[in-house]
Amino acid sequence: MTDAIATFIHVLRPDGTALYANQTVLDHTGLTLEDVQREDYRVRVFHPEDVERLYEECARRLPVTCL
Repeated sequence: MTDAIATFIHVLRPDGTALYANQTVLDHTGLTLEDVQREDYRVRVFHPEDVERLYEECARRLPVTCL
């Protein structure tokens, strides 16, 4: 069902790592689900100048540490 939705959908584990990403995410990034589930996923997808801000925003909004 989520693969039919043309928006990025991620399901996160309690520790903030990715458990699932829909096909839209995979098509856009060119990664596999296994790639998305790796700890370095965010640094592989986001511009290096944006990664630190991403982690700061994630820490402010989620009660977990975002990897």
